[in-house]
Amino acid sequence: MKTQQKTTKKNKPNDAKKQHNRKVAIYTAVLCTALIMITLAIVLPLTLGGPVDDGPYIPVVVTPTPEPPPPEQMLLPMAMDEFEVGKLPALNRLVFHQTLNNWRTHNGLNLNAPIGTQVRTIASGTVLSVEHTQLEASIVTIQHANGKVSSYHGLATDVRVEEGDRIPSGTILGTIAPVRPIARSEGSHLHLRVRQNGNLIDPLTLFPELADYK
Repeated sequence: MKTQQKTTKKNKPNDAKKQHNRKVAIYTAVLCTALIMITLAIVLPLTLGGPVDDGPYIPVVVTPTPEPPPPEQMLLPMAMDEFEVGKLPALNRLVFHQTLNNWRTHNGLNLNAPIGTQVRTIASGTVLSVEHTQLEASIVTIQHANGKVSSYHGLATDVRVEEGDRIPSGTILGTIAPVRPIARSEGSHLHLRVRQNGNLIDPLTLFPELADYK
């Protein structure tokens, strides 16, 4: 009896080890089965699906995006030898107005020129309006590309364009009037205004020829 009890106690560690090994084997089998299932789920659709017939090969032609055209160079509204630079723009400061005898901004550039001097558009565009006024003489307003709008104040009544006309750069608009009543003390001249996206800008910035006057 004593010998049999000793043998039973001696076998207990072996039984625990076997049980541990059995659990490891079960866990390993479960893990391997899971990996196989995942692999099959990924591979089978690719294998069983077979080759996909997309029809004849059509090469893709990529059309390069054209570069935007360079900005149009602005022309002076008169030839350099036909005018003298008069009153300069003062968009953000007050200057004395001799005719009106008060202080105010000056929203454009005055180019003094003899009566009858031809005035041309500074760039191509569409004529927005032609006005004949008592104070400003005749005014032609033109819409250009890139949000620019130019206005030519002080023209005689012989305006050569009409509202809606599409005109190329350098088109003759008319001639210098005898005097702008609103600026009679300054003699005959063209008053040029330019707007960019609705805001007044200094016309001098458009003409490299007049850089010395900035």
